[in-house]
Amino acid sequence: MEVERLWANRPTLMWEDRMNEGDDVYTVEIIFAVDAALRRYVTALTQADGTEANVLAAVRDVVLRLNEIDEEHDHFIETVEREELYDFIQAGAVLAGYETTKDVTEEWREW
Repeated sequence: MEVERLWANRPTLMWEDRMNEGDDVYTVEIIFAVDAALRRYVTALTQADGTEANVLAAVRDVVLRLNEIDEEHDHFIETVEREELYDFIQAGAVLAGYETTKDVTEEWREW
């Protein structure tokens, strides 16, 4: 799995750029919290052995954590953030060996 490439394309890097350009949707606290959740997701994927159950467990865990972060930070996840997070999570699931055309986050996502 190309974990390094996935990690190098995480949405929080774009959020940090936007924050530095004056977008007040993002804070350092939000970026750190989401980065930590995404890092745990990537780690779980590397240990998932490509099995559907393990990959989906990793997806569920990161989505539930992102739900919590979104709630804690006044529902900052809007359309752009949702799409960026979905793309990252979906790409990770595919890299881990779980092929699907369905939205892997939909079952647990509140954002």
